[in-house]
Amino acid sequence: MSSNIFQSICQVHNSEIIAIKLSPSKQVDDNLMCIYCLTGMGQQFVVPINEIQKLYDTKLTIIKQFHSEKNQLINSSLNIIIDTLNQLKKEMNISINKGIQLIQNQLQQQSLNQQVNLEDSEKSLSDQIQFIISTDFSYGQQQQKEDEFTWIQSLSQELKKFNKIQEIQYCLQISEDLKKQNLIKDQNINPPNLIQKLLQSISYSKQNERTPKLELNCKLHGKEIIMFDINQATDKEKRLCCIECMPLQYISLSKAQEKWKQFEVRKSNYFQQQIIDKEQYYESLKEQIIKIEFQIIKQIKNLRFSFEQNLFKMKQKLAFILNQMHMNFQNFTLLELQEKAQILSKSEESQQRLIFSEYQEIQDSILQQLKEQLQQLQFNEQSLYDNLRSMLCNSQEMSKATSQSDQQLNLNNIHNFIIENRDISNNNQIEQFTQRSQESQECNSNTLQALQIVNENRLTRSVSAQVKSKFIQNDYQQIEENKTVIQQEEQGYKIIQNFPQNQNCNAISFNHDNQIMVSGCQNEITIWDFNNGKIIKKQQLVGHTNLVISLCFSLNKNEFISGSTDKSIRYWQFLENEWICSQVLLGHKRQIDCLLFDNKGDQIISCSSDKSIRIWRKNQQLNWIQVQVLVNHQAYVRCISFSKSQEKFVSCGEDKIIIVWEIDEFKEWKLKQIIRNSDYGYRICFVDDQFLIWQPRNINQAIIYEWNSNLNQFDQSLQNIQLLQSSNGYQNFFPSIYNEEKQIIINKHGRYVYVLKKLINNTIIISQVIEVGHYCNYGSLSQNGEYLVIWDEDSRNFVIRKFTL
Repeated sequence: MSSNIFQSICQVHNSEIIAIKLSPSKQVDDNLMCIYCLTGMGQQFVVPINEIQKLYDTKLTIIKQFHSEKNQLINSSLNIIIDTLNQLKKEMNISINKGIQLIQNQLQQQSLNQQVNLEDSEKSLSDQIQFIISTDFSYGQQQQKEDEFTWIQSLSQELKKFNKIQEIQYCLQISEDLKKQNLIKDQNINPPNLIQKLLQSISYSKQNERTPKLELNCKLHGKEIIMFDINQATDKEKRLCCIECMPLQYISLSKAQEKWKQFEVRKSNYFQQQIIDKEQYYESLKEQIIKIEFQIIKQIKNLRFSFEQNLFKMKQKLAFILNQMHMNFQNFTLLELQEKAQILSKSEESQQRLIFSEYQEIQDSILQQLKEQLQQLQFNEQSLYDNLRSMLCNSQEMSKATSQSDQQLNLNNIHNFIIENRDISNNNQIEQFTQRSQESQECNSNTLQALQIVNENRLTRSVSAQVKSKFIQNDYQQIEENKTVIQQEEQGYKIIQNFPQNQNCNAISFNHDNQIMVSGCQNEITIWDFNNGKIIKKQQLVGHTNLVISLCFSLNKNEFISGSTDKSIRYWQFLENEWICSQVLLGHKRQIDCLLFDNKGDQIISCSSDKSIRIWRKNQQLNWIQVQVLVNHQAYVRCISFSKSQEKFVSCGEDKIIIVWEIDEFKEWKLKQIIRNSDYGYRICFVDDQFLIWQPRNINQAIIYEWNSNLNQFDQSLQNIQLLQSSNGYQNFFPSIYNEEKQIIINKHGRYVYVLKKLINNTIIISQVIEVGHYCNYGSLSQNGEYLVIWDEDSRNFVIRKFTL
């Protein structure tokens, strides 16, 4: 475009016109600028004269693209609304037809009853007698008639289906979202008051103002630097400009100096406000921290008092023994004398064992009491710590620090010290007892040999206890039994490869033929080729705007779903040799914690921290629509699991209840059973149709529920599985997995991943315990059960294990 269509001379400065100002002024002459207009009027959006045609073409392309995207969004949303309304219309027509059919059937039945009554009046006396005899009542009894109005209940059920408020709200929500999204798009293409704000920043001085002289020249043209290029895409080295550089977006040096002072003021104000906010925030935490400090000190004092009290009891026992030693037989009762005679009748070896056994019984009782106090101290401290952590984690700046501090609780060390010193104390007592026995002239060789055997056995148990005390806190006997079973099992998952993965990986899933693995890496999803335990990165999928925390593959197709903390579910398909997002499912108000895909691939079940479970099904146009919302949970819903028949699924969460759901004849999910517990549940898994395995947060057990066919409900089984101590087991990702082919359950608890085995007699045992380096570990099992892949925050690797015999 030639510049001769404009005035060639600026009327104000009498200088050549070189640019045009992007201003809403309708008069072209008002927007023409010379070099003095440029350098003296601050920040402007300008374009050189010879670039006008290029700017026009670019603007036109942007507008066309905007309208195209806008129309596409509107069409997509309207199609979803039409599909939902058509489905609603279809369901209502079906219900209406069923209601009409019920009424017509009742009318026909009424007509038949009238004909029977007319026929009865014409029967003979013998027929009437036969009728009376055949009836199921006798003289003096009231006839038991069938309820003639049972059809009304069926009609009421059909009429209740007219109340489809959720579907209508879904359509309204889509309409509101469409309105908001188009408003945002309008603002993006034409920001409100942008030109007005720019004009307000301009000083319309008619004077010939010069910018400060820097004594610096442009490296490209050698002329004086008089402006800054403030285009965000410009490289740092090219921001100092002369008149020849002529940037599209610039600011003069004098105006830049003012803007820099304003920037420093804003930064200073921000830091001051943050300091004030932090002081107020820490003040609110002080009370909670002091409470924790006070309770811990109080409990430790009680622990010290217990030590002293138990020592006093031991001294009392010694005083009692010394008193008994000086008493004459005349002071004892008949039973006491009989007991003493019985003891004296034993060999010296047996007498010494009796002495040691009596002492050991007292010491075991004391140590058991101390152990219980330590466990209570640990539980109380963990509860207080969790509450404090919850408050701290409301600040995103502190969430990482508190996550790292989860591993620093030291009560385990105190407990281990007691366990170790218990056996060491036992050994010291035996050694002292043996020494005194050796010094005694009455001790014979048989006694020494017996004591040596006892000593060796106790030392063996001491070594075993010291090894176990590093990771075991509760129910030692059952753990020992499970360890025996583990040693007898030769099969398990062995590491075959470590693959580096630096990004946090919160979810993993395998496709139906075990050839593809997907992982949620921060906000993105990575597609991996999986071949005999070796993985190769194939594609990176973007779309989610926050962490991907749940993934679920279809059982028979190359398609999967993903859930995120951005509150959305995305449906991915493999089309034209690449993975694409075919649909975004919106409805949940908070993060998507767990997802299920049914066997047919036409139903999705999702649970969320918004306390709801949502059911999604495909319509006639093969689009996913929300068909049901289950709101019986009162807190975050953390995990869901299908039964083998998929006629039931189970859910659990932070309201300390388990809910069993069952599908009815109308394909709607209904509440079947509520199981109330004393702890949160973060993982639950169906094992066939007969068992549920529930993993509580603070209890070091996997709780088993078994189906009671007589009561038609699940009851808690007696075969709960004792797990290793883990105080950091509250991470809810990595749902439990049941593999029918291998008859195993993968169950995470803290930094341990358990492989549980279902035996032929329906007993469930620990088959393998995998100790992962960090409690933040997430993984999955291949569909055939051959491979187990786990990522953890410590190693930052995919650790790939293979099932070996």
